[in-house]
Amino acid sequence: MSRRKSRLGGHRNNLGSKQYRHRIYINDGQFVKAGTIIIIGNTNKFKLGINTYYGKNHTIHAKIEGTVKIKNKKVNVYEKEM
Repeated sequence: MSRRKSRLGGHRNNLGSKQYRHRIYINDGQFVKAGTIIIIGNTNKFKLGINTYYGKNHTIHAKIEGTVKIKNKKVNVYEKEM
């Protein structure tokens, strides 16, 4: 009797549960580098703002280095002022 492998398990797609994948990775006020994932999977709840873009699989990324601000369900990244 052979065992079936989990569709999510394995070395290629080791993503875990949906609860883990669909979440906010960077909170309001945190510093991010360009290309950093901010949110995965909740793109119907959160919208793009300034200096953000959509990536694969409904992810929101930062375009530039800066501070994340989430206000009125809109994700913005503002440059770090010197």
